[in-house]
Amino acid sequence: MKHIFTLSALLFLSSAVFGQITITSADMPSAGDSGRFTKAVVNPLINYSATGPNHSWNFSNLRNSNQDLKEYFSIASTGLVYSLFYANLPFNPNRANVAEAGQELPANPLLTITDPLNFYYSSSAAFKQVGLGFRIANIPTPVTFSQHDVIYQFPVNYNNRDTSYSAWNIGLPGLGYYGFTQTRINYVDGWGTLITPHATYNVLRVKTELYAKDTISVDTLNLHFSLNRPKTTHYKWLTNNEIVPVLQITTTEVLGLEIVTEIIYRDDYNTVQPGSLDPVYCAGSQLTLPYTATGSYNGAAFLQPANVFTAQLSDSSGDFSNPVIIGSITSRVSGNINVTIPASTPPGNAYRIRIVSSSPALTGSDNGSDIRIESLAQAVILANGNTSFCNGDSVVLQAGIVNPFYSYQWQLNGNNLTGATDSVLNVQVAGNYSLNVSNSCGVVTSNMVQVTVHSLPVVTVTASGPLSFCQGDSVILSANVDSAYMYQWQVNGLNLTGEINPEILVYTEGDYTLMVSNTCGTTSSAVIPIIVHPLPAVPQISLSGDSLLATGSGTFQWYFNGIPLPGAIGNYYIPQQNGNYTVGVTNQNGCQAISNGFPMNTVNVLTLDVSAQISVFPNPVQDIAIIEAPAHSAIEVMNLSGQVIQHYTSLQQSVLRVDFSYLAKGMYLLKFSNFQSTDYIRLIKL
Repeated sequence: MKHIFTLSALLFLSSAVFGQITITSADMPSAGDSGRFTKAVVNPLINYSATGPNHSWNFSNLRNSNQDLKEYFSIASTGLVYSLFYANLPFNPNRANVAEAGQELPANPLLTITDPLNFYYSSSAAFKQVGLGFRIANIPTPVTFSQHDVIYQFPVNYNNRDTSYSAWNIGLPGLGYYGFTQTRINYVDGWGTLITPHATYNVLRVKTELYAKDTISVDTLNLHFSLNRPKTTHYKWLTNNEIVPVLQITTTEVLGLEIVTEIIYRDDYNTVQPGSLDPVYCAGSQLTLPYTATGSYNGAAFLQPANVFTAQLSDSSGDFSNPVIIGSITSRVSGNINVTIPASTPPGNAYRIRIVSSSPALTGSDNGSDIRIESLAQAVILANGNTSFCNGDSVVLQAGIVNPFYSYQWQLNGNNLTGATDSVLNVQVAGNYSLNVSNSCGVVTSNMVQVTVHSLPVVTVTASGPLSFCQGDSVILSANVDSAYMYQWQVNGLNLTGEINPEILVYTEGDYTLMVSNTCGTTSSAVIPIIVHPLPAVPQISLSGDSLLATGSGTFQWYFNGIPLPGAIGNYYIPQQNGNYTVGVTNQNGCQAISNGFPMNTVNVLTLDVSAQISVFPNPVQDIAIIEAPAHSAIEVMNLSGQVIQHYTSLQQSVLRVDFSYLAKGMYLLKFSNFQSTDYIRLIKL
């Protein structure tokens, strides 16, 4: 039976922890209660609307902005006037049994109003606010509610709905009148599990809508008006045995939209405290520092770093005016920080260590007892000369502090130098030198000294293109760039004025060299011979009959309206259509000269001026054509580029039957030659 009872009890407790709860007056604040609350950074995108039965709310990523302490105290502690006015007596309509500090009012140049108080009455039926208290001109002034503000009606259960109306006013003769009315609508719209940065709770969720109005009269101005405040909504998560709520998200309605204006949640007071420490440490030593943190600290968020706990070391008298950072850790909870006491820490007997946090910013108390720090060996390198020198020179490095109880080990680029265990080292090789100095507290590594050994400049010149080119072209010569180098270009052994950059544009012939200097001397590059070939003479175009003739020698290329004519590579060309013709002549060095344009406007596509004794029929022709021409004429069939396709021997008679079926479709020229003249006629092959 004992085992059965235990299992039943566990099931009951599990149901109590994770099931739906009920809020009663026992969960309301009483005199003497206090609780720490954290104001979170307002996140306008927080999902406060999701709710329902057995719902899980996870707000563990809320970011701590600052903290506040809610304290509740007895009516008797508020002073004689309030004690009488809000006495907890059955016949008193304004009876109250708990009070708290209210919200400070804005400064008023006409009237000093300070020390606001809120007065509540908690009963088994409801928790309500019955009045206010202010010091007006330093006189305690109770302000009772003509209608009490019922904040909760008990018991509070899921799906409960209730509405209450409250009002109060205050009038000051000769000054004016102020009145306040409010409608409160509560709806318990969810229950389940809530996770905040502080803890996990079994909760009820209450949505409270507040509709308030201010009524103001200013006697001196004869001014009277009323203002409806924007709708305010409180989303509150309530739990048992806590000063409620454990989370509250407040929104204000602006232009029909709910804007999140405040987020607060139950928390512990933010503190961070070092754990136990040894009484003595060596400067330069490393240790694990335990610490205890209470309250919530922030994790990483969009554009927001996570909280960092940083350990700080005081000076030798325990003063933190200029603390030394000795370690840190990114964390939100208690833990350990790996710290290093700087090797340069002076010996002393009254050091202290404390921890500060970054988010929220908090300075914790120190460890509470003095710490003695013994000196590590001091390791500093001094250079007896320039650490940047030319090859063949040297510099002497030595320990800044020489002590017979110290041991020395020189290092080059982090590696021990064999046999280099004196306090002095003669250096001829470039690199990063450091010194390990040891004593009873351990080993300390000195500052790093960089030794630079310069050599004569190394010159490498590259060209952007060929070193031999035509007149009018150019090439860029470029050298390796070093900020420590100085440059001077030469041609044929003479300095080029102003050419002192690692790059030069060359367009004239000559032998180019680059002189490169640094602190160690000057190096000359190899000679770069530049050859500039002359351009051929610009060809001239003339018209001979129906042909264009070009002057000059070399390789020709004819162009029509700037476009190369395929196959037109002779010194003459027979134009086929009107337009602008040019010709280019390229010499043996590949240099080209282009003629001026030659406009043609006399080309007749249909016929040429020929002798009346010559005819071709039919023309256009498909296969066989009858040619009439003077006897003893030779006939050549040419394409439009002037190339001979077929040659016929001299005619013995004036009529000839010719088969042109071998020709491709297009236009051709027939050239007729005899001892008297040369004539042309166009032939169109279909």
